[in-house]
Amino acid sequence: MNILESTIGYPAPQNSDLPEATVARLEGLLAGLDRLNAILALPVAPEKVSPGIVFGRFRLCSQLGAGRFGVVLLADDDSLQRQVVVKVPLPAVLADPFLRERFAREARASARLEHFGIVSVFEAGEIDDLPYLA
Repeated sequence: MNILESTIGYPAPQNSDLPEATVARLEGLLAGLDRLNAILALPVAPEKVSPGIVFGRFRLCSQLGAGRFGVVLLADDDSLQRQVVVKVPLPAVLADPFLRERFAREARASARLEHFGIVSVFEAGEIDDLPYLA
């Protein structure tokens, strides 16, 4: 059974009109999806970003949301005496260099946006090898 058959549930046609290179590319993409799903299934390490923890200069207050790529927390920035939102990627994302770079690109792109309906990114960096944006 090939990866295409196992993914879509039925055998690939034996005399496909698709060029061999296209079939190989599709199988490579499906293998990449399998790898990504395995990475995203890794457990979360909440001990670094749980409410009550001091994360750099931020005191984490409460979790606002979480997704497959990261966790968003409300935090107090005591040095500037204001509340901020801190986003950190999940450990599963950090395990993959491509996804880690994607988080860095998101931080850079978000920092360039200026719109009243979009929160501003004031800071991005790493604390204890954990990237964040605030």
